[in-house]
Amino acid sequence: TDLALEVLNGNGIGAPIGEAFDVDKYKNYLLRISQEIIPQFRLGVFGYTGKEKPQTTTFTNEFLMFGPDFTADIDRFQLNVQYIARTDDNPEFAAVAPASKIKTDGGFAELIFSPDYDKSRWYATLLYNKVNSDYPGIDYQSITGNFTYLIATNLRLTGEYTFETITKTSSIAMGFFSAF
Repeated sequence: TDLALEVLNGNGIGAPIGEAFDVDKYKNYLLRISQEIIPQFRLGVFGYTGKEKPQTTTFTNEFLMFGPDFTADIDRFQLNVQYIARTDDNPEFAAVAPASKIKTDGGFAELIFSPDYDKSRWYATLLYNKVNSDYPGIDYQSITGNFTYLIATNLRLTGEYTFETITKTSSIAMGFFSAF
């Protein structure tokens, strides 16, 4: 069983404000539990909750995210799936919060093909993402295909194509990645 418990600031690490990276007094909490059911199948659940307040207002937003995830290894394929449900009580930090919580849900499914398992010099990935929300303008749905070739242990070449199904737009990305 894998167990992770984290206490974090909710705004990430960007440029420091004064001498601090955290701009409010609130901390957020994450808990994730994952269990291997059989050697080829892992099931997990997570929750993330907290409160946030930007420097520009005195109003806060409380949020809760939770959902299941699983991983299945079938021969040279790995399937990862995650579902997320989220509620926010005041996502715009307004003086008068909405009458009901804003609900958002979504998730992804990722299929990875590695012809030589963990010794593969190349692999291909197919990814599906979807977000539905009461909050206007953030619904999203996309399909992405990726091909990656390992030139060396610390150098890889990758190409990716994404089609966003709501706006009917496409994007292509290509590049090298390295680490030292």
